[in-house]
Amino acid sequence: MHTARDFHRGDGVFHVKAMARVQLRDEQWAKIEPLLESQRGAGRRGSNDRNFIEAVLWWRRTGVPWRDLPEEFGPWKTVFNRFDRWSKRGKRLRLFEALRIDPGKKGRCRGDWSVAWRSDHEGAHVIVDALGLPLTFEITEGQRNDIVPAKGLVARVSSRCLLADKAYDARDFRASLDERGCEQVIPSNRSRSERRPYDKELYKARSEIECTFNLLKQARRFATRYEKTLRNYAAVVAIGCAMLWLRI
Repeated sequence: MHTARDFHRGDGVFHVKAMARVQLRDEQWAKIEPLLESQRGAGRRGSNDRNFIEAVLWWRRTGVPWRDLPEEFGPWKTVFNRFDRWSKRGKRLRLFEALRIDPGKKGRCRGDWSVAWRSDHEGAHVIVDALGLPLTFEITEGQRNDIVPAKGLVARVSSRCLLADKAYDARDFRASLDERGCEQVIPSNRSRSERRPYDKELYKARSEIECTFNLLKQARRFATRYEKTLRNYAAVVAIGCAMLWLRI
């Protein structure tokens, strides 16, 4: 895909074409297309679904305003309105959930532990499996404490072991994990008078969530929370999580 741009210099104007790099391979689109068809509701059918998905992926990766969307993706207002409708209906989240398959089917082992962590000040709380693949997420206000959504978030997944940093060292949260029979690999906060032991060797595997966030933050719309609504930022996070599942 190419888009025309005018570049001005002292001795004239140069009309060149810049490339808008696509992100979906054919085999990845083959996984997405039937899911879009299954979620299609009543009303007018959108034209060229793949071009629309590529437009949203390009916008998410670059972080540009909608008005700066390259011309080959179509009118920016049309793309934005469709994205906004999908966000309101939760289609992005359903796409992520549909792609969240068991990697064991592809000859890989997920393991029986998961990792919880939170992004830096952006309010994205994510749980991943042993392979670093997102299982679920929650979006909150950036100033909200990490522990607030933790109990409800962990309740969404089934895990025998949870790895998390010391921000999750809270009595209520640990008690909820004990009730679930979930092993806790969480270092004690310095304010705790009695330090609870944890498996330091296993705790090193928490690097998986760090790698996951590094991959998600390659998209500027994730790394910098430009969205004015929590709903649209949740759609950005859901797209990023879905793209990680498309990698396997």
